[in-house]
Amino acid sequence: MTSIIPIDISNNPEILSLVKEVASTKKSRLLRISGENVALLTPVKPTKKRRTKPEKTLGEYDRFLLGVGAWKDINAEEMSIGEIYEGAFSYADPQAHLKIFRQFLSSFTLLNLNEPIMQRFAEIRSFLRRRGEIISDFDILIGATALHHGLTLLTYNTRHFKRIPDLQFYPPTA
Repeated sequence: MTSIIPIDISNNPEILSLVKEVASTKKSRLLRISGENVALLTPVKPTKKRRTKPEKTLGEYDRFLLGVGAWKDINAEEMSIGEIYEGAFSYADPQAHLKIFRQFLSSFTLLNLNEPIMQRFAEIRSFLRRRGEIISDFDILIGATALHHGLTLLTYNTRHFKRIPDLQFYPPTA
């Protein structure tokens, strides 16, 4: 498979004009030299700009922690500790965020992986692979652990977790 090499045409007004026409009409153009077809100029879908999440403030984490206290009936033990710690290290002051995360986690019982959870993991992963709906192994482990312990998962990631059959999850409001 050949890779497509981008070419900046900003300084070539003739080609730029043609490209703008193709983009606006959404119709391809066949480029020819002396009657010979040499290239196809075709419109492409614009690339979506990746949304950047604004950095959370310590006040927002405090409000989150207060809100979690109201969810006594939801077992949030299944948070991925590694993902939480990774998030803290993405901030300019990781130590401040680590302190908040440790405070948050101190009120929960941490669950360890065991053979029945790993078997459930394999079952879910195989099911998702057969359907072409594979998600990250971490998400599958979290889902398998929640299912094993009969827990409801608190998550913003409903797009991935809804693929796991029988998993109960609660999407918090943003």
